[in-house]
Amino acid sequence: MLFSPAFPAGGRRTGRPEPGRTGGYPAWVSISLYYSAHRGSALSASERQAVAALIDADDDRDVVAGGSEPFCVYPYDSLDDGVVFEGSTKLPPDIQLAWEATAHWSGLVSAIRRVIPDAAWHFSLDDHDFVWDGARQEYDPAAENAQ
Repeated sequence: MLFSPAFPAGGRRTGRPEPGRTGGYPAWVSISLYYSAHRGSALSASERQAVAALIDADDDRDVVAGGSEPFCVYPYDSLDDGVVFEGSTKLPPDIQLAWEATAHWSGLVSAIRRVIPDAAWHFSLDDHDFVWDGARQEYDPAAENAQ
């Protein structure tokens, strides 16, 4: 279950919230989105400008007010060889707010992927990979990973 990692005192995953909990996951659990693009050539100046424009134009007030961190992109000069875009964003602890933030950030990552279509992409929530829908040109966080 993607957003229901309830762990009782014994540490076993039950798939059910702990007694008295109203949703979310234990405070000691943190979940994040991770996104990266890999290719042989660095981003061009126009690609960097297009990515920056998408991020700048994104209205993230609701998801950030809900507890999500702002969209984070690692500095281009700090990326490993072959990595042209990379970042991560911590999600809020409330399950519903985390789902809403995931849907929002999936839209932004999808838009960025459309700017850099020739890269090999990876987008995940911790160890759950998201599926790229080539026909719709977007990530669908609700889709089951076919791999």
